[in-house]
Amino acid sequence: METTPKTIGPLFKLTPSLIPPKDLDALCKYAQAELGEDPSSQYFMPRQKSIGFVVYIDGEFFALQQNFFIQNAKYNDFSGGYKRFYKTLPDWLIQGHMKRALKSFVDTYQLPNYASILVQLQKSTIPSGIDNANFDITGQGIHTDGHDRAMLVCIDRKNVSGGSNCLYEDIEGVKKIMPQTVLETGDALFFKDNEIYHYVSDAKPLDCSKDMSRTMIIAHYPANYFLFGKENPQNQLLRGEADHKLRLKKMWRREIPYLSFSCTLW
Repeated sequence: METTPKTIGPLFKLTPSLIPPKDLDALCKYAQAELGEDPSSQYFMPRQKSIGFVVYIDGEFFALQQNFFIQNAKYNDFSGGYKRFYKTLPDWLIQGHMKRALKSFVDTYQLPNYASILVQLQKSTIPSGIDNANFDITGQGIHTDGHDRAMLVCIDRKNVSGGSNCLYEDIEGVKKIMPQTVLETGDALFFKDNEIYHYVSDAKPLDCSKDMSRTMIIAHYPANYFLFGKENPQNQLLRGEADHKLRLKKMWRREIPYLSFSCTLW
């Protein structure tokens, strides 16, 4: 079993301009053309996503073939306990244009050899012509993802107002650790997912006559619990209570494209 001592690495760290322009360009092009649909975004801002279960071995990263993950419902009352299928990320992207970010994640938290990491590349979008209104990006409110360590990297941010990140000691959002911070293109945020809560604010287009998009890399360690949907004994933080629970429903077509999702916190 992979465990992470609380003493290793910072509680959180912001790293500006982590990703060089050539890698950002390649990742943007991939996200534009190759990501798969994310049906779990039915109740919040529409997004596309691809994933990879990655193992770190002797300085390199190797992807498993599993094309789904299960987040334990203890951490996510909305889409937890539900098998979520996605297109998988190709090896050339993980071992090439993502490598700098993943190696920074390993180094920041001194992850062990053979560490398992869940990597997600996702793009949230609002097309032009939508009325000027805020949209929920994650559908979870203030939350933990159920891992020990986490990394967020902004790959692209176009025509976005809002969508800032914030860190808290408590799920009620009373004790703020990091104020609302916009991750600009190339910026990274590292944090201990089993010690603090995180949140991303609603977003809307700066100019409603143009498309809006926000593309992110999300990485979590350890990933083995998400292979089977097991609870992580190293993460005992609380969750928010959701009005809708995907694990209790069959997936349906998107008939109401931009329905807002609210989350009631304990």
